[in-house]
Amino acid sequence: MMQFLSKLFFFFCIIQSPFFSRAQDSIHEKPLLNEFKELAKYNTPIEYKFDSITVYAICTGYISTNKKYPEPVFVWLIKTPIGNYLIDGGLSPNITDPDYFKGISKTVFNHQFDFYIYKTNNLTTQLEKLGVSKNLKSIILTHGHFDHIGYLNSLNKVPVIISLTEKDQIETFGQAMGYEKGTENQIDFKRCEVIKLGDNEIKTLNKYISIIKTGHHTKGHMMILVNSGKTKLLFTGDINLNSLPHDNEIYKFIDAKFKISTLKLFFNHDQKL
Repeated sequence: MMQFLSKLFFFFCIIQSPFFSRAQDSIHEKPLLNEFKELAKYNTPIEYKFDSITVYAICTGYISTNKKYPEPVFVWLIKTPIGNYLIDGGLSPNITDPDYFKGISKTVFNHQFDFYIYKTNNLTTQLEKLGVSKNLKSIILTHGHFDHIGYLNSLNKVPVIISLTEKDQIETFGQAMGYEKGTENQIDFKRCEVIKLGDNEIKTLNKYISIIKTGHHTKGHMMILVNSGKTKLLFTGDINLNSLPHDNEIYKFIDAKFKISTLKLFFNHDQKL
């Protein structure tokens, strides 16, 4: 009897552990407040078609910064004729757990941010419904902040692309530069293709996708350019080009290279898709 109770206690301890909770991809549901209910329309993936490319805006939850109006946090699924790609990894399903953050980031982030999340925001479930959960070529990270890497543990068989500068910033400075404690463990650099780029340098991954290191927001931040044929789509991460002054270095570079007025812009936190 005592042996049985010991095993039961051991099992109970395991299922209560944060590691088990994250590994099981559980959702700590915290729905939007009534005054924000209209935002829940983003809980269903939004489809865009551009010639040979299909894009899905997949909402992984909502974030309010300093008590401001919440914004949906998107992951972008890019379906191309040569394979499917994810841009970023979204909010973790455990983000509303008060003990999710550790160290300095717990003190700072729990004070600065409010999070709202539904079971329908589960990224792995949404990818399964879209039929691509086992058919992803890679996850391209714009940068390594917590709201862009939340599901990387759940998608641990998918290669990740990150800039060398971003990797160095995470490993060298970590929480001091606004990254979550343990970011390097969530990203798992062993499975990463680390891209070495200078600011405003462009690397072509294939005929459809190129990456641009912007060096703004974080030092290793990247934008992703998708060429659908007739239309160019620019996924700008946490840099909203429309809010930048036109004499800003990044704005001038992108405009000179691609003509911003001709691009379809996709921003990670945006209520006006």
